[in-house]
Amino acid sequence: MVALGDTLGAVWLDGRKTSQAAGHDMSKTAGGVTTDGMALRWATIDGDGQVLESIELDSLICDCCQTDLASLSDGVAVVYRDRSENEIRDIWIVRLTDSGWSEPAMVAKDGWQIAGCPVNGPAIDSRNDKLAVAWFTGAGEVRQVRLAFSDDGGRQFSDPVTISSGTALGRVDVSWIADGLAVISWLDELDKGIAALKIRTVARDGELGEPQEIALTGNQRSSGFPHMLRAGNDLLFAWTESGEQSRVLTARLSLAEIFAE
Repeated sequence: MVALGDTLGAVWLDGRKTSQAAGHDMSKTAGGVTTDGMALRWATIDGDGQVLESIELDSLICDCCQTDLASLSDGVAVVYRDRSENEIRDIWIVRLTDSGWSEPAMVAKDGWQIAGCPVNGPAIDSRNDKLAVAWFTGAGEVRQVRLAFSDDGGRQFSDPVTISSGTALGRVDVSWIADGLAVISWLDELDKGIAALKIRTVARDGELGEPQEIALTGNQRSSGFPHMLRAGNDLLFAWTESGEQSRVLTARLSLAEIFAE
């Protein structure tokens, strides 16, 4: 959700058109995939909880991958994992501006063809209409975490920068920490079912800082999606420690510690 003046904007995966029998997969025909899959929808809600507007932004997207959104000076940018009729599941963006909603557009052409949902959505952050978008891809049978920048509110994007390759599990988050400098968090797989929550700075020109390890966690799906948030001069982290008694853990890292690396 995002604040829009006196209203709230919300975006979600909407399954009202999905086939009950299809589960996570859309029903198929001899001619290929039909269009009764998961859709991306948007609504604005007033202070009394009344829905003022509810519209479909994209009629066919990945079934389970979470979405993310960020404020622009004149609206909102929403990123999500798209789904083509050929099962290409790359990251796309749609923007709300003073002129209304844009047509969906590709952030980067990974060409990841996968028949099932990877449950691994993108993340976005904005700073003065400059966007940083992070995501996971398994294109070419190589697991990668990538990031791209936009200097014009999401109309165009830079070539992607590869943050981690080979051991990446994804589950990303991203935050601007200075003009022209973002930090990305993700999970990297280690041995024996263990994953490391890591961060890395990425400059607008593509220069990468050294990876820093925040904590260890499990690599199972039950370990969930870590979150990162800038709070003043600190970054706050929250993640799930899975097990017989799972719990949510938190950590704080000062920006000074990041810049000292």
